[in-house]
Amino acid sequence: MRRFHALRRGAATAVVIALSALTLAACSDTPEGQTVAEACQIVSTETATLSAQVSNVLTEMTAGDVKAADEAYASIVTGVQTVESLIDEPKVKAAFAEMFSPISSISDALAQLKADGALSDAAEVADASSKMIAASSDLKTAGTALNALCATRR
Repeated sequence: MRRFHALRRGAATAVVIALSALTLAACSDTPEGQTVAEACQIVSTETATLSAQVSNVLTEMTAGDVKAADEAYASIVTGVQTVESLIDEPKVKAAFAEMFSPISSISDALAQLKADGALSDAAEVADASSKMIAASSDLKTAGTALNALCATRR
């Protein structure tokens, strides 16, 4: 049982790391002729809103309510898609799009944990946690690249 709680905390930590990368991507939404600086400002403003939802995911994961965590995370995924639709500048749009694959991987891992009996199967929890940690690393890399792009255009 102690191992299960440690794995669940590990999964929650992976979600925090992944979602923090969104917040760290500090980069007049004008759809035509949008500059890198303008696109980065959209990312910064909109992801700040998303980061407020991170606490919901953490609370649910810590409580062991994977279904609620998955639902909360789904709203973050939808928010990321909305942010991407606001970005018109090609370089920022491409850099932001690199963040979506790891975000989807985390969503898949949460869905894996949501399956009946998954939380009582230590191997299943370990596998999902491992996927979340790998996706978190990929997300951090993508967020760092986006942050670097935005930092050069200030």
